[in-house]
Amino acid sequence: MISRRGSTREGFFTLHGIVNKLCRENHLTLALESIDLLTEAGILISRDVLHTLLHQCFQKKDLKDAKHIHHLIQRNGFFSVPLFTDQIIRLFTICGSLSHAHQAFLHASKITKFTWHAIIYAYIKFGYNYEAMDMYAKMQTDGIMPDKHMFSCMLTACGSLGALPHCQILHIQITMMMAESECSKPEMLHKGRKSFI
Repeated sequence: MISRRGSTREGFFTLHGIVNKLCRENHLTLALESIDLLTEAGILISRDVLHTLLHQCFQKKDLKDAKHIHHLIQRNGFFSVPLFTDQIIRLFTICGSLSHAHQAFLHASKITKFTWHAIIYAYIKFGYNYEAMDMYAKMQTDGIMPDKHMFSCMLTACGSLGALPHCQILHIQITMMMAESECSKPEMLHKGRKSFI
């Protein structure tokens, strides 16, 4: 039995099982509506249930459901958890809404390397390459240094714009990163480098 402001172990597994079953049967909207009834009754939803909903929404790619899940995450006090923030930004991106992704980024209580990666990727995906480069610069000002995955994304952005000065800066940063790494693997950046050759 599930109690207000929490759940017993049995109740949790029952709820999680119901949500899993509805998601497996592609009834995400019904699962969300059922959870709404529980939250309105003052029952907190666990991380595992929210992760299940997120996973299903990534498959469905429906913006309405994405906004619904975002609301549930906020209502249950999990939006302060960086992992959920990053996932929501990526979810809005895959559902086709840069504006919602950007708003989620602005309201993040803690911005990590992965949060920056998520929003920069969103700008690149929607073709806002200059804006992506601005965000890339802000990320470094914020004390977050790029890694090979971010370099690959930024090489794609620079290649799309034909922005030679930015490519040269990236090349210097990549060279420095590889020099500092004892086990650097240049081939891991080869795919991204192709975008502007």
